Amino acid sequence: MVVWVIGGHEMLPSLLTRKYDEAKSCIHIDISSGIITKKSSMNVGRMGFGVGHIGQYIYVVAGCNEDGEAERSCERLDM
Repeated sequence: MVVWVIGGHEMLPSLLTRKYDEAKSCIHIDISSGIITKKSSMNVGRMGFGVGHIGQYIYVVAGCNEDGEAERSCERLDM
């Protein structure tokens, strides 16, 4: 089983204790082994976005950028 930690804001950090760029993060956590792997960062830092999984990709859609302004772009992340 795996969990993905994607995006966010420095004022609303995840439970991870290591330093990383929250807004652009894409972190893969293997629950069974406890291995945490940082994947390629998103191009645009964002929070409050939609996310979907199709095939080997995760799609991150819209949300707000690091300044709280509406973000209308979409990114495809390779799993």
